[in-house]
Amino acid sequence: GVTTTYYGSDDQNPPKRAGRGVFLARFPEIRSIDVATFAQYRIYLAAPLFSNAERIYNLSLANLLKEHLFEVYLPQEAGDDSDTRLKIEQEQIFKKNKDDLDRADIVVAVIDGADADSGTAWEMGYAYAHNKPVIAIRTDFRRAGIHEQVNLMLEESSKVVSSTIELLEEVKSPLIGKRDL
Repeated sequence: GVTTTYYGSDDQNPPKRAGRGVFLARFPEIRSIDVATFAQYRIYLAAPLFSNAERIYNLSLANLLKEHLFEVYLPQEAGDDSDTRLKIEQEQIFKKNKDDLDRADIVVAVIDGADADSGTAWEMGYAYAHNKPVIAIRTDFRRAGIHEQVNLMLEESSKVVSSTIELLEEVKSPLIGKRDL
């Protein structure tokens, strides 16, 4: 086992014990990830998606998270790339995004800019109201006030980080430090 091993029963110890197990204990240099524990992490990447620069950054962030073994839902991949759409398309996009927010374990939100994108802010609020952890990445050095990095409601309802390294630490990537970020 990776985090628990079944040894069988004896009088002094429980049959299942914490630890790397007999085989993995012989090779401490081998990094191991308990897939059953880790597989729960589905990330919804909330971000503005209206400019080419935003979409490229979102995709690079999604790819980084995927490289660190997370399942990532990126709304821009749902086809929401038009300023003109039928009402039925709007309803379908809303439902798909909300359903994926409901399935997510963690919401990562990009909140760069003078003010956070309104759709991103809504997704953050929805996640917070449903007791999902929200990690906001803000690489923009401008501040919203003397004590605030961003709007206080967004800051108080999320953990704000300023780099991809901090983001990977907050989402508890099992591969952190594995490669240069």
